[in-house]
Amino acid sequence: MHDLRFTKHAETRMRQRGFRNADVSLVLSVATRVADDAFFLSDKDAAREIERRRHEIQQIERLRGTKLIVKCENVITLYHSCPPDRPVSVGYRRNQSSGAMPCRTALSSSGMSGRRYGEAALRQG
Repeated sequence: MHDLRFTKHAETRMRQRGFRNADVSLVLSVATRVADDAFFLSDKDAAREIERRRHEIQQIERLRGTKLIVKCENVITLYHSCPPDRPVSVGYRRNQSSGAMPCRTALSSSGMSGRRYGEAALRQG
């Protein structure tokens, strides 16, 4: 269904009305079919998709920094990683493959808790 060809008329109208090819694909994927040859993106359709994407964004934010280990199509493990460009948090591990110490040890040696470390980083930034 998404392998549509555009007529010259449709291409002209898209340019005049500010639509992009990606807009057509999105409308086709989320809109309600109102006739055999017509789709309509209603307020209800838009609200449903916005909420679904809002949930996906929250999920992505929660999963940021997650490392997933897969072997032969089997999930072996997953964990929160500490990327070098983000503050180190208590309980998370740094680069597991290098055998680095847990982030808790890194924080303990600095004499700061995870929360105080984050606050200090914000004050310095």
